[in-house]
Amino acid sequence: MELPLDSPADQLLLAGDQVLLVGSSYGGRPLAASRGTAPGGDAVGRIAPGPEVPKLVLRTVDISDPAAPHITATLEVEGAAVDTRVVGGIARVVVRSQPASLDFVYPSGPSSEQRAAEINRQIVEDSTIDHWLPSYALEAGGQQSAGRTVACDQVHRPASFSGFSLLSVLTVDLAAGLSAGAGAGVLADGQRVYASPENLYVALDRYEDVPVPETAAPETIPATTVPTPTAAPPASTAIHKFSITGAEPAAYLASGTVDGLLLNDFSMSEHEGVLRVATTVGAGRWGNAVADDGAPVSESFVTTFAQDGEQLAQLGQVGGLGLGEQIFGVRFLGAVGYVVTFRQTDPLYTIDLADPANPAVRGELEILGYSAYLHPLGDGRLLGVGQDATAEGVRTGAQVSLFDVADPADPQRLSQLTLPDGWTSAEHDRHAFLWWAAAGLAVLPVEGATVSADGSAVAPFSGVVGIGVEGDQLAERGRFGHPAQDPTCPPGPEPRLVPSDDGGPEAAAVPAPPATALPTTVAPSPALGGDEAGAGTSSVGGGSSSGVAPAVVDSPWCQPFEPPISRSLVIGEVLYTLSDAGLQANDLQSLATLGWAPFA
Repeated sequence: MELPLDSPADQLLLAGDQVLLVGSSYGGRPLAASRGTAPGGDAVGRIAPGPEVPKLVLRTVDISDPAAPHITATLEVEGAAVDTRVVGGIARVVVRSQPASLDFVYPSGPSSEQRAAEINRQIVEDSTIDHWLPSYALEAGGQQSAGRTVACDQVHRPASFSGFSLLSVLTVDLAAGLSAGAGAGVLADGQRVYASPENLYVALDRYEDVPVPETAAPETIPATTVPTPTAAPPASTAIHKFSITGAEPAAYLASGTVDGLLLNDFSMSEHEGVLRVATTVGAGRWGNAVADDGAPVSESFVTTFAQDGEQLAQLGQVGGLGLGEQIFGVRFLGAVGYVVTFRQTDPLYTIDLADPANPAVRGELEILGYSAYLHPLGDGRLLGVGQDATAEGVRTGAQVSLFDVADPADPQRLSQLTLPDGWTSAEHDRHAFLWWAAAGLAVLPVEGATVSADGSAVAPFSGVVGIGVEGDQLAERGRFGHPAQDPTCPPGPEPRLVPSDDGGPEAAAVPAPPATALPTTVAPSPALGGDEAGAGTSSVGGGSSSGVAPAVVDSPWCQPFEPPISRSLVIGEVLYTLSDAGLQANDLQSLATLGWAPFA
């Protein structure tokens, strides 16, 4: 059954027979940018919101009757979703809202900074609370209501400036449905979200601007001139902490700052009330890790924090990780942290965090390539997903590694499986990775691999690869893709006129190329739930990954394609995989195809 939506949904959260859809919509009045001139000759430009104002849209959907799902409530909030976390059936939606209709100005050079500050100060003094606090509109049970998302007494200001936006955390009980609720906010921006059972943390990259030399006359500097630093400008990360205990509304607790930049959400972790953060210092937004003379300018750290009033105070720090490199993967498990850095080789560091005031490196394993996603398997083992590489750091294809980290002082790689020329979205999207412990099976989407499990060359692959963990070894159990899709090629070009052979004014028609042949299905898959196991798109252990014969296509840019697979899940003894084209069912043990349900 299809449920029409008037705006897209980016996240889906399930609780029993209730679904929460998290999405966005855009609408609002356009504001034209204006520009003036400040004393001293430098321009003062006005910063105005774009032509469309973003709104977070939350919808609850009743799916108790799968044939007739229906929306039970809709909540719209001024702002954009940063991310969502669910703990104990309670969803925490982090929202970033910008001030409404505040026409701030910015200086284009040092001589206009004072004038710009005066203008902006007056704008703030003339503003009202409605400019700063976002509003909501709720429709539920046939009733409509509206108000402010965050009450005035729930808005906080961090000790260090963190932006003009309001960062708020909304609380949604997935079982109870949507309500206006009570949000908690801090005047800050946000990019990354991590949640423990008790607390939620939101982080934001902060860069120091590269100063324009005061001695340079503004009129002599072209508008396109950008300073060329010898090293990246200093960067830090602001972190804001909220309490999310039980089903109570979130409450702002504290803020702090750490030198360097986070890689992703896994760069933060809380254990026994202590926040651990992994950052790289010196690489900056340009990603340069070494200077022109080869000297390292980057270094990675793990820093520990504890709350002290409304401050996140540093407890301890360990550095010296990956000099001249950047963090590519990180995972905290209990009192141990695992950090992967990379530029040419991949050191895997084990960090002892048992004493938060004195974190220490306990072990280091240097291998080629890197692991960007680290997944715990239990019994002192980690599965790493990333890229293989040469000794010079040239990446050669997707790589899965099995690590023994039972002894933090002596980490070892037990097994390695490579997929030459391939890459996997599981490196950067943890939801794309599936580990099914009962079957000892890891499933990850792979694109571009050109070597099959038996070592033979094959056409570039698009689908998923099943990798078994068998004792101390990794082994490919099979691979398969979704049925190839017709790209709906446009018709050939119209005949065009060219000069005739004698060069006269006559013209000769050049016919369009022959029509493109459509793909031919060799073995159509049964519908999901059918009992023809193995029919259709199965290809275990290499070879063709679909049940579609190669099509005869004259246009090299218009070929049938196998849709990338984005998600995998297991129900019973069936492995389901999802792509934009449809849902496929495969046997969990043999990986043989059971059925295919295309999206209309």
